[in-house]
Amino acid sequence: DLRVLQCILRKKEDLISSVDSEGKTLAHVAIISDDHNILEWLLKEEPSLVHSVDCKGRTLAHMAAKMEESLDWLLSEKPSLIHSVDCKGRTLAHAALEKQEYLYRSLDFRERLDILKLLFAKEPSLISSVDNRGRTLAHMAVGIDCKEGYGAGCESLAFILKKEPGLV
Repeated sequence: DLRVLQCILRKKEDLISSVDSEGKTLAHVAIISDDHNILEWLLKEEPSLVHSVDCKGRTLAHMAAKMEESLDWLLSEKPSLIHSVDCKGRTLAHAALEKQEYLYRSLDFRERLDILKLLFAKEPSLISSVDNRGRTLAHMAVGIDCKEGYGAGCESLAFILKKEPGLV
């Protein structure tokens, strides 16, 4: 609840930039909780939070790559975040396709596709992203196929290969 958070932070202002044992700030937690209002308020109060990374090098945009509204807002506020790369060399497009270890709910394949479309509209070069292990977005989409059922990965993979046939 935003009002409760505001009350707490009025009493202890330095908490706004605090990090937990995994390097997550309150802004990371707001994204994980899918609370866009708190995220927006936190970044207005402490603009430097937009550059925060957790212990795995994930930016707020990496975390938001599974929440279209927050991602779109973040990228409109700070367009340079589109080029974020974590410690594994994963881009925001990789993040949209990876397992949601920190989300309270799973994305369905339509939500993933909408996020990919948003990302590719803002930065078409993301389609050819390769992480530190050489994994393309096609690799990530096939991984979804194995974990979440046939339709999820096939839809994502078909979309990716339609945009970048050379990934085969």
